[in-house]
Amino acid sequence: KLRPDTLSSLSLLMEQGMAVLPDGSRFQASDKFKCVAIGHPPTEKSWITPEIRSMFVWIEANSLPGDELRDVLNQMFPGIKRKVLNKILALREQLEGITVDSVAEKESLQLTMRKMKHICRRVEQRPSELGDIVRNTLMTSFLPDWEKGIIEKCLSRCGIVSTSGKESGSLTVLDNILDSCRRT
Repeated sequence: KLRPDTLSSLSLLMEQGMAVLPDGSRFQASDKFKCVAIGHPPTEKSWITPEIRSMFVWIEANSLPGDELRDVLNQMFPGIKRKVLNKILALREQLEGITVDSVAEKESLQLTMRKMKHICRRVEQRPSELGDIVRNTLMTSFLPDWEKGIIEKCLSRCGIVSTSGKESGSLTVLDNILDSCRRT
C-alpha cells in the first residue's frame, strides 16, 4: 500500500512517462517503460483512488488448495517428512479460518506461500525445531498479546510445540479469544 501522494506521483509517470523528483527536476522514462504492480485488491474502503485504480488491470490470484500446495511443497522440499508438512498445512488452515477487523491484522495471521517456503527450508536443516521456526517466521515476539495468543492456540491445535519453552500464555484462556475470531 502506498500513500495517496506517492500514488499521484506515480500516476504522472504512468500516464505521461514523466516524474517530478523531490528537488524539482524532471525525469523522462523510456518509451518502453512499463509498470507491473502487486497490491491488495481495491475495496469500498480502498487504499487506492478511482483515478489510479483505472490505470491497472486487476488480476486476483487465489490460494492453492491444500492438496496442490502439499504437492508443490513436497516437490520443492523433498526432505521434509509428510507428518511435519501436514502440521504446517494444518496451521495454514487454522489461521485462514480466523476473522479479524483489518488487513494488517490478517496479514500477521497468514501463513503465505513465502512464509511456508521459509519454514520448510529451515525445517529441512533443523527438523526438531518446527515450533520455534514457525514462531520466528510469524514474528510472534513482535505481535500484540491477543494475536500471539491466537497463533499459540493454533500451533497447539496442530501439534506444533516449542523446543525452547517460549510458548506464551495459558492456552485455556486463549480458547475463547480464538473462538470469537473464528469464521462462522
